[in-house]
Amino acid sequence: MAMAKTESRLHSQFSSIVALLVLLLVALVLCVVGGVPMGVTGSAIASTDWTDDFESYEVGVFPSPPWYNSGNTAAYVDDAHSVSGGKSLRLFGVLGSCWGALAHRQLDVQPPLLIECYVYNGSDALSGCHTMYGYLALNTGPTWTSSSRELIGFDVDDQTGERIIRGCWQYSPNEHDPVRGPNLGSFQEEAWYKVTIGYIVIDQTVVRIAYWINDTFEGWYEYPAFSYERDLTYLSLQAGEGSAWFDDVNVSQWVTGVGEQHQTLGTKNFTSVEPNPFNPMCTIRYDIPRAGRVNLEVFDVNGSLVRTLVDGWREPGVYSEIWDGRDNTGKQLPSGVYFYRLEAGDFVATRKCVLLR
Repeated sequence: MAMAKTESRLHSQFSSIVALLVLLLVALVLCVVGGVPMGVTGSAIASTDWTDDFESYEVGVFPSPPWYNSGNTAAYVDDAHSVSGGKSLRLFGVLGSCWGALAHRQLDVQPPLLIECYVYNGSDALSGCHTMYGYLALNTGPTWTSSSRELIGFDVDDQTGERIIRGCWQYSPNEHDPVRGPNLGSFQEEAWYKVTIGYIVIDQTVVRIAYWINDTFEGWYEYPAFSYERDLTYLSLQAGEGSAWFDDVNVSQWVTGVGEQHQTLGTKNFTSVEPNPFNPMCTIRYDIPRAGRVNLEVFDVNGSLVRTLVDGWREPGVYSEIWDGRDNTGKQLPSGVYFYRLEAGDFVATRKCVLLR
């Protein structure tokens, strides 16, 4: 009888250990599949809307359903490039024209959203009105005429030809005449880039968008909300001109742990440094909507303070600060990655810049 009790107790303990291991394994899988970017402290995925690696579709055919095609018809599953498996979605915008290719898929979750996608850009020579390879947007419908919010694009500068990853375009109050978004760094053609976008609607007037490129956090940005912001229910993959491939697309609802991240900012628009990379100096611009104390500092990759650019009171307005690549003693700093940090009231934001000697 004692042996039977011992065996029963051991079996119960073994079952408890197995159950615990299973729970730990499930938690690990959810973290991996959920796709939370490295460095997003305290964030979690409430539910995954959908994910698509394009492996289940026939090569040479557009994946409909669940995707919808608009623009030109040069959009199909391809086996020339892939992040995982052997397939991806290829879109081609007609060279030298304004006839891009678009693929849309409906979202079943509401903001805040976490969107992940790998983008591979071709090496075509661009000369049309959409001098951009791949880009992502949110649309109100599955057509190219639907109202949209551009999220990120792989842009070719009209003047210099520089390849730049651009954040969300900014619009005038009448929602026309777009101003190119913040510079999130340069890119190379014929290479995969992992793009992660956090999209949050603060209220009827403000949205906030966060960017990670290859799991490196590039910062939070704030924009005026469109009147149709809550009607943006489609993710749109697009090629403005030339070839762009998309793979491992994942859309999740991002709701846990972002409370302090998406509070209304104390600044209207904290833009990225220009130029970036830079040598020998760069300009940092920021808007102050109300008077208050402002602190703008530069740190190296080790987190050490190297330069204080602003430490004082600022009245409402737009400001520009020049950093000459020197520390507080006037010594030239070496080439490398640096971070500049702005504090204005309750708002704190950090951006990356690169000094190239």
